[in-house]
Amino acid sequence: MKHGFKLQKFQAPLVYTLLQIPGVLFLGVILMFALDRGWISVFTAWLVILAWITKDMLVYRLYKKALSPSPQNVIAMLHGSRAVVRTPLEPEGQVGLKGEIWRAKSLDGYISEPGTIVVVEGNRGLTLEVKSVPPVRPGDKPTSSNLK
Repeated sequence: MKHGFKLQKFQAPLVYTLLQIPGVLFLGVILMFALDRGWISVFTAWLVILAWITKDMLVYRLYKKALSPSPQNVIAMLHGSRAVVRTPLEPEGQVGLKGEIWRAKSLDGYISEPGTIVVVEGNRGLTLEVKSVPPVRPGDKPTSSNLK
């Protein structure tokens, strides 16, 4: 998940490009057939390809928003991440996560110490639902709950 936010800016163009592959292949077959039969010149084929690419670039601007992840998808990507309590969670307060401050609600009730590490368990709208991470003491065996 560390690189998830960096990859998101490439997600919409990548998805759009992948969706265009069948159409480009079909266009290529049609142009090859037309060139083979002598119906069009090589220059005309290149003009058609250039027009097709221009069309894709213009239409992408319309589809970009639809192909981008929604805010709920972005928040869902935070589930399981660790955050740092910034203001006491009584049960609501603020946590710092990936350089941003988020509203959070403690599922444990009350967490008074700023600096406490919590894990994001879910969300309700734009409010993260968090639980405190049990501290690992020397000699404790690692468990799934304190390794997240």
